[in-house]
Amino acid sequence: MLRSTALLAVLSLLARAYAHGQLHEALFDIVTHLNAAIPLLAPGEQSELAELDLLAARRAKATAAYESALTLLAAGLAALGHDAWRREPALAFDLHAEQAECEYLSGALDRALARLEHIEPHAATSVHRLQLIDLRVVLHASMGNTRAALQAGRLGLAAAGIELPEDPTACRLAVADELARIDHLLARTPLAALVDAPPLRDPAMRGVLKLLADMLAPANLTHPDLYALINTTQARLSIEHGHTDISAYTYVVYGFFLATVLRQYPQADQFGRFALELNDRLDNPALRCRLRFVYATYSHFTRPLRSVLAEFSAALDDGREAGDHIYSASACSHILISRISLGDPLAEVHEQADRLLALTQRTRVSSAAATQTVARQLVSALRGRNLAPHSLADEHFDEHAFVARCERSGMTFALRWYATASLLLALLFDRGADARALIDRFGPPIAGNFGFYFTTEFAFLAALALARLAADAPPDERPARLAELATYADPLAAWALACPANFAHRAALVAAERAALTGDDAAAITAYDAALEAARAAGFVAHEALTCELAARFHRQRGRAG
Repeated sequence: MLRSTALLAVLSLLARAYAHGQLHEALFDIVTHLNAAIPLLAPGEQSELAELDLLAARRAKATAAYESALTLLAAGLAALGHDAWRREPALAFDLHAEQAECEYLSGALDRALARLEHIEPHAATSVHRLQLIDLRVVLHASMGNTRAALQAGRLGLAAAGIELPEDPTACRLAVADELARIDHLLARTPLAALVDAPPLRDPAMRGVLKLLADMLAPANLTHPDLYALINTTQARLSIEHGHTDISAYTYVVYGFFLATVLRQYPQADQFGRFALELNDRLDNPALRCRLRFVYATYSHFTRPLRSVLAEFSAALDDGREAGDHIYSASACSHILISRISLGDPLAEVHEQADRLLALTQRTRVSSAAATQTVARQLVSALRGRNLAPHSLADEHFDEHAFVARCERSGMTFALRWYATASLLLALLFDRGADARALIDRFGPPIAGNFGFYFTTEFAFLAALALARLAADAPPDERPARLAELATYADPLAAWALACPANFAHRAALVAAERAALTGDDAAAITAYDAALEAARAAGFVAHEALTCELAARFHRQRGRAG
């Protein structure tokens, strides 16, 4: 009895220390020792110990120590005993729910799903039911079952009074309604003022926002209209009800939607900057990497690429510090793509590509590793080190096998970046048939979703390749070629208005090639000069060199070789 009383005293001290934030790392050691003494504790003391196990497990989970967390959670349930659901139903629920989440995070997806089946009959509140549905969505999405993930999410939201239609047309109408509601809310309270909005306290609404956030990934893969509706609904609810710890991510993704779908570039930039400021205000370093990354993925529509490159580099540093492997690996990919486009020294980029690829391969983010492999192979080709000048292949890289693997694994980003890199080589080495095949195969899906920076590069290269193909075509086929060219040239002109630093020289070069095709030599010369000046001013060394080459060819064809 004396030892039991002493343990109770220790528990009381721990509780007070926790209230004053004094436990820190000592908590894990203390709780582990107390768990060894469970048989000595009275029922009330066992419940207090179970609460400390839950606290320690959550801290372990926050540091990605999932196995340690699972050990602590099992000890907490052991402390409650076999009748835990009767004695402490709320605490038992929290322990079991944390177990399921840690099993998912440690890769034991089937075990986590089985645990959900066990917990669900004990979910006594709407908040608990939302929590379990959210975890079910995440599990199904991780297992590749997007249909089941979205079905579960829809059911959970419907129970909370939010209906997401299945028909794409109905989704688009609902998106328009959400956008109108967002505009109305922002007319009353400007976005900048929302940084001081009070946090959202309602646990049910917090659960709804978390569920919407976790439905984004499966919706993005298969249902773009539903994805847009989920994102706009998230943004509207956050503006309406207040912030949670994930609201900053909601706003930065909404900015991506504004930029890539609605082409509202200044507004998109405003939401991206607001998201970063809000996250700093909320002091959530765990989100910083992904926020910087997502913001950078559409910042090329409003900010010079060199500045965007710095944002990706900062995202990489934040990701390394926070252990955010997926987003830091993706930042590595965009760093290489940006540096290649800017025309940075190839030896430096090659060395960085090897280094970043090795880092990404250790984290096993396969899509990012595939993207960086293409970047390395492109740099190697530009340095004349591959099997052929126009090819990405060398003794270690088989293009056909790579494409097949990307298609088999659904690595769309890597595959389309491969098409962009291959199109650059086809253009540089005057391989019209290769360019034609790449544009036919990859052009329509890329043109249907211009967003990431490399897709704008594809548009630039495709426009130039089509201009060259039109020049070589019979006169009666030329109008059709020029009409196809407009698919890529017209967006370039719009982007040039939004961000001249990145796109003015490209729009001018394409305009020069089009003018040359129609025989307007004076306009062509003016546009070539404008393209050269703009590329040089913006620091796009590779594009400056390409402009010089195309302008020189134009003058040679007209007998002005000197």
